Amino acid sequence: EGVFDINTVMAGILVLTGFALALDAAVGRIEQRLMKWQPKAGETEKL
Repeated sequence: EGVFDINTVMAGILVLTGFALALDAAVGRIEQRLMKWQPKAGETEKL
């Protein structure tokens, strides 16, 4: 009790890190796709 298996702990950390990186990449791609309509900074729309 109170003793951790270091291999299991490290494997869990690696899995969680991989999941976080994959989620970050997915959110970045979704953001890029949804923000295409937004004008670039400094541009004004001519009416």
